[in-house]
Amino acid sequence: MIQSETLELLEWSRLCQHLATFAATKLGAFAARYLHPPATQRESLDLLAQTKEAYQLETSLDTGLTFDGIQDIGESLDRAELQGILSGEELLAIATTLAGVRRLRRFIEDQEDVEILKELVADSRTYPELEQEIHRCIDDRGDVADRATPKLAGIRTQMKSLRDRIYEILQGIVQRKGGALQQQLITQRGDRFVLPVKAPQKDAIPGIVHDTSSTGATLYVEPKAIVSLGNQLRTQRRQEQVEAEAVRRALTEQVAAVKPDLERLLVVATTLDLATAKARYSLWLEANPPRFIDRNQNESITLRQLRHPLLVWQQKHEQGTSVVPIDVQIQSYIRVVAITGPNTGGKTVTLKTFGLAALMAKAGLFVPAREPVELPWFEQILADIGDEQSIEQSLSTFSGHIRRISRIIEAITTPKEEFQVGRLSVEGSQEFQVGRLSVEGSQEFQVGRLSVEGSQEFQVGRLSVEGSQDNLPFGNAKGEQPDNLPDGNPKDEQPDNLQPDNLQPDNLQPDNLPFGNAKGEQPDNLPDGNPKDEQPDNLQPDNLQPDNLQPDNLQPDNLQPDNLQPDNLKQPSTPNSSLVLLDEVGAGTDPAEGSALAIALLKYLANTTQLTIATTHYGELKALKYQDERFENASVEFDDQTLSPTYRLLWGIPGRSNALSIARRLGLNPSVVDHAQTLLGGASEDVNEVIAGLEAQRRTQETKAQQANQLLQQAESLHQELSERAKLLQERERELKLSQERSVQDAIAQAKKEIAQVIRQLQQGSQTAQNAQKATNALKDIAQRQIPAAPPPKPKPGFRPKVGDRIRIPRLNQTAEILSAADNGELTVRFGLMKMTVALADVESLDGQKPENVLKTTSKPAPTSAPVSRPATAVRTSKNTIDIRGSRVANAEIDIDQAISKAIDFGVLWIIHGKGTGRLRQGVHAFLERHPLVERFKLAEQSEGGTGVTVAYLK
Repeated sequence: MIQSETLELLEWSRLCQHLATFAATKLGAFAARYLHPPATQRESLDLLAQTKEAYQLETSLDTGLTFDGIQDIGESLDRAELQGILSGEELLAIATTLAGVRRLRRFIEDQEDVEILKELVADSRTYPELEQEIHRCIDDRGDVADRATPKLAGIRTQMKSLRDRIYEILQGIVQRKGGALQQQLITQRGDRFVLPVKAPQKDAIPGIVHDTSSTGATLYVEPKAIVSLGNQLRTQRRQEQVEAEAVRRALTEQVAAVKPDLERLLVVATTLDLATAKARYSLWLEANPPRFIDRNQNESITLRQLRHPLLVWQQKHEQGTSVVPIDVQIQSYIRVVAITGPNTGGKTVTLKTFGLAALMAKAGLFVPAREPVELPWFEQILADIGDEQSIEQSLSTFSGHIRRISRIIEAITTPKEEFQVGRLSVEGSQEFQVGRLSVEGSQEFQVGRLSVEGSQEFQVGRLSVEGSQDNLPFGNAKGEQPDNLPDGNPKDEQPDNLQPDNLQPDNLQPDNLPFGNAKGEQPDNLPDGNPKDEQPDNLQPDNLQPDNLQPDNLQPDNLQPDNLQPDNLKQPSTPNSSLVLLDEVGAGTDPAEGSALAIALLKYLANTTQLTIATTHYGELKALKYQDERFENASVEFDDQTLSPTYRLLWGIPGRSNALSIARRLGLNPSVVDHAQTLLGGASEDVNEVIAGLEAQRRTQETKAQQANQLLQQAESLHQELSERAKLLQERERELKLSQERSVQDAIAQAKKEIAQVIRQLQQGSQTAQNAQKATNALKDIAQRQIPAAPPPKPKPGFRPKVGDRIRIPRLNQTAEILSAADNGELTVRFGLMKMTVALADVESLDGQKPENVLKTTSKPAPTSAPVSRPATAVRTSKNTIDIRGSRVANAEIDIDQAISKAIDFGVLWIIHGKGTGRLRQGVHAFLERHPLVERFKLAEQSEGGTGVTVAYLK
């Protein structure tokens, strides 16, 4: 089957094996290894919903879902249903599985926003009573416990007494006749206790010999004194086995009684484990959830930074090379993408990457790409990748490709072109199927099928439709006879029993049914193997007389000629939802014929599929984009300087094969390559130069776009930072105003209180000059405490205060209005309800300027101050250090820009980027070189991290 071959070509089984390593149970791992994409979009959406909720639990909780104790008990349940007796270990596994699923259900029920998982476990019955009964009867080693039944406990008590008695007797014999023993020990042979007796002295200890050593020197003898006790112990042991088996049988019957519910528990546990494995795998891959789009609604396929999951695994687990991501952006109207470029450039890997991404989304897995991940739900994903050359099957490379492509086309057209015309019920159980139209290359029309008692079916005939609208069952709409009759018989060889008159119920005798050969002979065996002489009675004419079997009643409306036009039978009117991946389409044959075949095939697929992606070297396919808007070009990038591919995918530009450059790089004789270049001619070289110019222009545009994006991100970051600072300043100003108002009010209240106290002292004491002087001094002290002298601020360019101006009095931290002009260096001002006279030198404008006359008399030229220099030795702290190890360059630049803004007061910033491949360090240095706030930078000293740390000095 071509879909199974596609899964193999895309290495889906390897991905499933990787997924299985993230499962917690044997059941989950098995389900992961044999994971198959579902058949409907509804199933895919349900699986994705499960994965999303499991992912949410994995990322929001420390442990996520745990599956401790859950085991594969499927075989045990089947044996229990067949009345087999389960062992103690199997019963114990059932009990631990019940407990594990119960813990899992309770954990999910306690979480929020996991409605899909809650619905999954809602109807799960974990039978705690069965679990408790198993644990009561079975101990931790899997043996039936003494507490299982009183009878079993009594039997084991008796067995212990017998064993103790046997040991006592044997120990006495060992002490008395130790010289006859090879060793003074008590051992067992079978279920009998014996002593190792020397062969020459066997008569010293009479008894039964149960075994002999390999040399014959030792006889293992059961002394006669304990034979009867041994027999009793054997009897008790058999009774114990019978009783233990009865306990296990009773438990097994309880398990068998609830087998359907236990099987559902296994399904629930497996589903949860598989969803959790998908979530953990997606988290490990740094993947994102896909969204299925409808391309008919003008939605585009978007897969940015898409990585091949198997290459990611190889990089992380097998020390492979770094994975180069690709960007996929396909507009809604594009139906075919032709990828061109050099060999070993990554075209085939691109096909597989996109195919695996589609399969992963379909199977409920996240896709290893940046958000948003948007792609259609493909009903079929079909691929022709690799070489199907086979000596054994006499297949060339070209033949192998054509065979597989034929199966792809058949898979695309067959499922969607079959529909049922109608059904006619005859006497309840006898159904007559009017017809089915199947367009499968041969385009055959099945006239009818008669079902008698459900098991015996007879096919009335088959009509070949070969493009003529007249080839309709029972004649066309005009009543004319069809030109071609069943089995391809020409009109002059028409069997009588297919004439419309012969389709009357009276003529539906078994002999008239055309399931014989072309001569009308009756087959030896009827359908379902009924011999000719065993005709069922209900096939007699009397049983086939319903009026609705008349020919006129067998003309359903949907069998009109207009519905069977040849054009409608060639291909569907709209493309189906299939994805086709073709590697080196048309290769392996004459280039001219292969190119023509490839063009025809791609045009056909543009009409019949949702999307086709094909790789090719044919230049003619590159021109299809300019002839049909449904076609698009893409190419894998080639570095002209290193003469090697970069594995990046470029859109809109056809690629160059660069065969001669690659041949030169791989060591082919230069003279041969030069001669080939001469034979190729200048036209091809001119085209390659044009393409190379387009590629260079695209790279320049991409670089500028990246720089513009970086500047935009920086501007957005600065804008956000300034907005936050503005908010903080506004909040701080509001708080300062409130604090100042409270301070002034408190100072006024305190001054009033102290002044009132001075006045009371004057009023209560004698009014002498001495007391008045004391009061005056006290008031001065109050004034000095409440209005402390502020240091003179640095004068700003002067202003001329006028009446009505608003000024600021720094030492009072108040603003006031000028009531009178300056007189003798003083101003009369008012703030609030208070008026006061202040010195001109104590006021300033609202923007901090000093009055002009004060500046002229008091200001002195300030010495030119040297620029403030930062400390020669910067101190490294957590506030001026940033760790970006493991980040991508684009993300690291945003983090560094924010860190620079925060560390500007320190003058220096330590950036820890690690050593690794050096790519992150190079990106950091490139960013620092163009940053406006960075004066210089260098690698740190060896003691501070060496080449893994960069020190940036800020302006």
